[in-house]
Amino acid sequence: MKKLFKFLSLIVLALVIGGGIFLYLNFGSIAKNMAEKIATNALGVNVSISSLSVSLKDKTATVKGIKIANPSGFKNRHIITVSEVDVGLKAFSKALINFNDIQVNGGVINLEITEKGTNLQALKELAGRKKQRDSVGSEAIRVIIEKMVINQSTINPSITLLNKDIGTIKLPAVRLSGIGTKSNGVLAKEAVSQILIEYIRAAEKQISKEGLLVDKDAVLNKAKDKVNEKVNDSLKDITKDIKLF
Repeated sequence: MKKLFKFLSLIVLALVIGGGIFLYLNFGSIAKNMAEKIATNALGVNVSISSLSVSLKDKTATVKGIKIANPSGFKNRHIITVSEVDVGLKAFSKALINFNDIQVNGGVINLEITEKGTNLQALKELAGRKKQRDSVGSEAIRVIIEKMVINQSTINPSITLLNKDIGTIKLPAVRLSGIGTKSNGVLAKEAVSQILIEYIRAAEKQISKEGLLVDKDAVLNKAKDKVNEKVNDSLKDITKDIKLF
């Protein structure tokens, strides 16, 4: 009996150690899949991550290649891309993750201005809607973000009606702090929505400074006039050809 108990104990110990090693070796992959699921649910569009590496010893993480899909009805594949995010972890448990510093680098916003509005407005509305329930395990995760800096981003605006890009606009760093500190954390998906909405607001403010969204109707009317001019020029050419014939 003692030998059987000892044998079973060794099996249990091996399973525990083996499971721990598996979790350690695959922690980045597990975290990546969960992060993608939470972000996608929070924003209402697909969010993908190229890689996520975690150092439990140093309490740091690096996220690379974040891509946020464009809302339906817009031409570009992605509305926002981020090259790298460096994360500092203050403390973490199964239910609460405390980030003391998050640095976002290489942000690119592909702005589209159409007759119906902008893709930024569309994404902001999606992010502000009530979300569906997450799967068990991810819905209970709460986060605290003490400091977050989205460093200088690049905005690539285009007026779809004109089928024309209008140079680039530089968006200064966006700084956020104290997310979830007053309530012992907020749900991770709520934090994602909050961050995205603040980022879009900052982008819209900068775009307005550049004169693109100060009077959207004027911009679109100007675009329509350009199209009408092209149509009229084409009609004149056709009429001229007919007369010559």
